[in-house]
Amino acid sequence: MKRIANDIKNHTFAKVYLICGEEEYYKTTSLRRLSSAVAGDDTMNRKDLFGADISLEEVRDFTDTMPFFAEKRLLTITDSGLFRLKGEKSAEEAATEDSDKGSDSFSEWIKTLPDTACVIFKEDKIDKRSALYKAVLKTGYVAEINHLDDQAFSDWVLKRIASRNIRISREAFRILLEGLEHDIGSASLEIDKICDCYAEKGTILPEDLSEIMTARVENRVFDLVEQVSLGNRQRALDLYYDLLALKEPPMRILALMGRQFNQLFTVQELSKQSLSRADIAAEMKMTKSADFVVQKLQKQAQKYTPKELKDAISLCVEMEASYKSGNLSDTLAVELLIFKMTGKKG
Repeated sequence: MKRIANDIKNHTFAKVYLICGEEEYYKTTSLRRLSSAVAGDDTMNRKDLFGADISLEEVRDFTDTMPFFAEKRLLTITDSGLFRLKGEKSAEEAATEDSDKGSDSFSEWIKTLPDTACVIFKEDKIDKRSALYKAVLKTGYVAEINHLDDQAFSDWVLKRIASRNIRISREAFRILLEGLEHDIGSASLEIDKICDCYAEKGTILPEDLSEIMTARVENRVFDLVEQVSLGNRQRALDLYYDLLALKEPPMRILALMGRQFNQLFTVQELSKQSLSRADIAAEMKMTKSADFVVQKLQKQAQKYTPKELKDAISLCVEMEASYKSGNLSDTLAVELLIFKMTGKKG
């Protein structure tokens, strides 16, 4: 990224750039900053292409054409799949690829780029053995942007909070780090939401975060139960593993799932009495965003029969007992619950 920053500062650009790696946020911002520096808002000398269906003739015609009252013509290509070997491409990409669209053909084009052209690739997956990768490495610059290590991520979070003129206690910072996804894009959104809540107060304390983090976990459990209701086993398991990655104890996840199934059953029974959402919320002793929560529960409850909900509640109790008796580990107890519930919905 330093090379890109220097090129922007000095206004000296390579013929071709490849921006790749795990960190989507920095990949996107790097593409945006570099594109803006090369072409600004000059739509006449800029072309943006997306996806696998890209014609070599089209890109060659664009880059070989002299710029109109400008130094360079800019071509950006996003998620083309050209940097993957043929055996690693999807069926759709393989089907659209012909002899003129292979990595070798594009690598030959890269070698002949005129000084008046600048090409920027932004790719999700690459193979460093591909001819095109080697051509870009030789002709231009490859920026591989991966996730920050733990210390760098911690420093980044602190700077992000400090930029909002907000202080955070040591314990609150620890809680926040444990609750954040190790991804700059999603972490940015989460930090901004928290800072917005405490901008006037100017300080974030542990008790401030406990409520926010609890609500976040409950929302994820709601989504998990939703996937169970649809029989989407793998997606439900993915959500469960995400919660584990956030250091959420399996038995707490199980308890929240049991609570969710109980709420769904209660909402089902109360809805049969033709009660209003406000009355249902009062019966369930809800206080925050009651109408909205009841509406969400009613919608999800429609995906279950009363028997399925009773069985789910019983399964939660059974899995907890199996863990406490030592028959199952805590992690496996929840996995088994998800397997059994999605098996019944399948």
